[in-house]
Amino acid sequence: MNSSDMEIHELDSMEQIKGFPLSKWGIPEPPDTMRSCSMETCTAIDLVLVPGVAFDRNCGRVGHGRGYYDCFLEALSEANISRQRRVPLTVGLGFDDQLLDEVPLDEHDRVLDFVATPSGLYSCATYDGIL
Repeated sequence: MNSSDMEIHELDSMEQIKGFPLSKWGIPEPPDTMRSCSMETCTAIDLVLVPGVAFDRNCGRVGHGRGYYDCFLEALSEANISRQRRVPLTVGLGFDDQLLDEVPLDEHDRVLDFVATPSGLYSCATYDGIL
């Protein structure tokens, strides 16, 4: 698994998403004709919204076990640090029933900066940025 398994697409507005074709799961995805940018050329990523299967109040996250987001976030952070840019803010988005007391984490799992559910916003104590 590596970060090249995910693509970065720049949007001009949220309205663009309405025109995206739906995946077999009903999720809007950029069309194949939409140009993507590489980790080296996309330098203005300030925020990454991260899906998950489960989260905890300490900003732990469990995905589907393939490491896509962990690898992507690590590569993006390294690229930004090498350019002397801020590491992007990471926010896990989930429903209240996805919030557990604690999720199991391995050494390669990345803890998020925040987890947001309909009933609350949970902050990780290690985040030192300005909102």
